[in-house]
Amino acid sequence: INVECEDLYQIVYYINNILTYIRYLAPIAVILWGSIDLARAAMSGDQKQIEEYKQTFFKRLWLAAGIFLVSIVVQLVVQAFGGTVLTPTK
Repeated sequence: INVECEDLYQIVYYINNILTYIRYLAPIAVILWGSIDLARAAMSGDQKQIEEYKQTFFKRLWLAAGIFLVSIVVQLVVQAFGGTVLTPTK
């Protein structure tokens, strides 16, 4: 397989951009959807449903934190092996 370094740098650049978007959008989405679910449960007035949504919300928060941390670890590994790539080469 003949792969040029510039192609690899472009791939790393695009993966880095995608991970950056995921890193910031995942927690925002979890907070928004969790707030909507919790507001729905609060409007229903059912205490059992409120507790269920609280548990679901905290599970989603842990998931978002995991996504955030995994993206940071992947970025650190990529930087350790490939250096810092900020712009794609043309």
